[in-house]
Amino acid sequence: MRKTTTSSNAASYHSETDKLHTISDINLKQLKSIFQNAPAAIAIFNGSEHRFIMANLKYQKQNNRTENDLLGRTFQEVFPELTGTGSYEIFDTVFKTGETFTASEYQAMIDFQNNGIPELCYFNFSLEALKNESNEIYGLMVMALDITKYVATRKKIEESKERFQAAVEAVHGVIWTNNTNGEMEGEQPGWSSLSGQNFEEYQGYGWTNAIHPDDTHGTIDAWNEAFRERKDFIYEHRVKLKNDKWGHFSVKAIPLLNEEGKIIEWVGVHTDITEQKNAAKKIEETEHKYQKLIFTSPYMIAIFKGKNLIIEIANDAILETWGKGKDVIGKSFYDVLPEAVEQGYDKLIINVFETGEPYQAYETPITLWRNEKWELMHYNFIYQAQRNAQGEIEGVAILANEVTPQVLDKMRIIESEERFRLLADNLPLSVFVFEPSIEANVSYLNNYWLEYTNQTFEEAIGKGWNDIVHPDDKHLIMDVYIHAFKNQIPYSTPNIRIKRHDGVYRWFTFYGNPRFLNNGEFVGMITAGFDITEQKLFELQLIEEKIKAENVVQAKQQFLSNMSHEIRTPMNAIVGFTNVILKTELNDSQKQYLDAIKVSGDGLLVLINDILDLAKVNSGIMTFENTAFDLVECIHKIVLLFKIKLLEKKLKFNLNLDDSIPNQIIGDPMRLRQIILNLLSNAIKFTDIGSISLNVKVVSHTKSEVDIEFKITDTGIGIANEKLETIFNNFEQADASTSSHYGGTGLGLAIVKKLIENQGGTIDTKSEIGKGSTFSFTLKFRTNYLQDNVLTKTTEDSMICQSDMELKNIKILVAEDVVLNQLLIKIILGDFNFEVDVADNGKIAIEKLKTNQYDLILMDLHMPEMNGLDATKYIREEMKSQIPIIALTADVTQTDIDKCLAVGMHDYISKPIDETLLYEKIVKVLNNNWH
Repeated sequence: MRKTTTSSNAASYHSETDKLHTISDINLKQLKSIFQNAPAAIAIFNGSEHRFIMANLKYQKQNNRTENDLLGRTFQEVFPELTGTGSYEIFDTVFKTGETFTASEYQAMIDFQNNGIPELCYFNFSLEALKNESNEIYGLMVMALDITKYVATRKKIEESKERFQAAVEAVHGVIWTNNTNGEMEGEQPGWSSLSGQNFEEYQGYGWTNAIHPDDTHGTIDAWNEAFRERKDFIYEHRVKLKNDKWGHFSVKAIPLLNEEGKIIEWVGVHTDITEQKNAAKKIEETEHKYQKLIFTSPYMIAIFKGKNLIIEIANDAILETWGKGKDVIGKSFYDVLPEAVEQGYDKLIINVFETGEPYQAYETPITLWRNEKWELMHYNFIYQAQRNAQGEIEGVAILANEVTPQVLDKMRIIESEERFRLLADNLPLSVFVFEPSIEANVSYLNNYWLEYTNQTFEEAIGKGWNDIVHPDDKHLIMDVYIHAFKNQIPYSTPNIRIKRHDGVYRWFTFYGNPRFLNNGEFVGMITAGFDITEQKLFELQLIEEKIKAENVVQAKQQFLSNMSHEIRTPMNAIVGFTNVILKTELNDSQKQYLDAIKVSGDGLLVLINDILDLAKVNSGIMTFENTAFDLVECIHKIVLLFKIKLLEKKLKFNLNLDDSIPNQIIGDPMRLRQIILNLLSNAIKFTDIGSISLNVKVVSHTKSEVDIEFKITDTGIGIANEKLETIFNNFEQADASTSSHYGGTGLGLAIVKKLIENQGGTIDTKSEIGKGSTFSFTLKFRTNYLQDNVLTKTTEDSMICQSDMELKNIKILVAEDVVLNQLLIKIILGDFNFEVDVADNGKIAIEKLKTNQYDLILMDLHMPEMNGLDATKYIREEMKSQIPIIALTADVTQTDIDKCLAVGMHDYISKPIDETLLYEKIVKVLNNNWH
């Protein structure tokens, strides 16, 4: 025997059912038989914890659990796999509010086999609160219809098992269970709380030790009789209580039968006889609950008696459906529903009455005369034979629910699909409908696909469509599909090759979207495919043209590199040796001649730089740096370069710097310097009297960016309005006389304009003949730099100045193949008091480095046998040496600079060599290496 927790207001079912006589003239035992043997699952729960207090045989079989597994346990304990699905919350809400909950096609994962593997199921069910006479909610009643197979096949007639959870009154007493031999098994908390026996004491037949000795034999005899005759066990005896007193109890136990009619378990209840005076009230409550269970159920319930099909029971739901009023009880089905008789439904009922075989149907149409009109309805229903205690058929019970809205929805879906197919079959693209399966099975393909591939519909459906996908592309489309299917999201495929009907593979791309019903159920994917072969071929052609263009750019870049090297190498000797000779003692004529050479060399070098820069801009190979720098410091250094020239021409110079200029900005300081140098140089060149002004101000400033305007104004000769547009053209000047009077090639402004525009800026010019010109441009710089950059730069500058006095006993290895350049660099380094060793190429430089100690290497890039890049790479990777290396290069393209840094060089200096700059770089590199 086993005790279950019950409500204090609940009535004793097992001890009192034998005393129930009528429920509105309906036999209570008959009602019990209806629910206990119904082909549906029925259960009642007690209390706010929703503990099972009864579940019919169908419910037990449905869930693969015995009554022992259910009674006394909460719904959550029996079905833990429903955690997080909202099911428990539905129970709580109905219990709190008393409002009935109904659902159609309710989806849940339930562990029916009790093996830890939940199965996907669908139900139509209702959950209703049970109330006592005081209108207080004490429990819940659930009735559910399993429509899993119906949902799965949807368009086919399907067989499904209906499950209801039966209603039975709450028991006021102690519940226990015995096996077929009368032995107690497992936990029996009810019996233990009544008798005081522990688990070991009441196991098996030990429970009989708590029975009064004078009552033991009578109890056993009555039990054996009930077992033999398969009837309820009813008896009274005394039980020794926990307080060692004897209590008198009324005992009743009922056998639970399986589908073969064999007893599988006894469920009994001990009821204290002192409560018998309250039996009448309990019976009344029980009658009311059964009436409410039947007559307020949202499912339609009726019972027909005999062959005349006399209506014995008809609940409110079925009366409303029939629309014949409430006075149909006692009348014949033939008289009440003649329209149903004409449609043959009486024959179905009679067949169940005569054969005892249940009949069930789904979405069955029936036309009824109701509300003064004919209405076409659809129902799912079950006809079940009702038997008396002797097993004789006395009538037929009907349990039904209306599914007219669902049927109409399905019909609309079918019509919609027909319209979809009509549209899809006339589209000039492929259309697929995938089933809700991860295997990418197709249920529909349009005519375009079939004609395009020459597949038949039978060949293409399922996974047949995949047969004409290129073998190398199958995984591409499946990977994308599976990801989209698992996440129920749209997808698009990479380019996929599909075999056309002529055997030629064509390029396709596919776009898919998930499909959902109105209730949110995922029902597969719909996909459209497009032939993009022409677009693909065009893309391939563009790629080929792009490669060709890149090769041309690379060739131009190599040409510029070679040109730079070939021109700058002799210029290095000319300019370098001129500077060297100028340091010696010269007479006036010699100095005048050398100054002329120096001016010519410097002018030629400027021209070379302009031509190379213009070529780089035009070929698209000029790159721009993004480094942090101090704009104010940069401007001051530029202005300092023109100090002597301004003094010579007696020109006033005005510098106005906006106080809101950030301490540091991120951009290309070298290109900015080149732009301002060009514009200031022109302003000074074309101004003989007056002033030059440079104004720098912040136009706009955000947290991460700043727009800065640079304006150069002069009081020079001015430019005619009609020439303002042409002065930025290559080799173009404002007037032909300008070149002869002031000199110049007309490249400076062309380069300036391209440098500004390539950085996203604009340049504007305003001028008036005889009054001067104003050139202004605006550039955008980033400001999201780290303050450490400022500190680092300041520290480096101070370190260079500090180390200026410390460079002693420095030995430098120069790798240079040109004899004149060797001589020049030795003279320059000698002036710095550095010891110099020379190597004719990179290979010799490596051998010297292996046998000598050097502080730094000046490495030319272009040398025979082994160039500077390969030599540096060998020194870093093979010799593992970190000796400072500075590149000597006539190549000043960004690509060449990047190559130098990539192989491990510390810095570079271009030819012709600027002695001051060379010294600064040597100091900086050595200082960093020492620290």
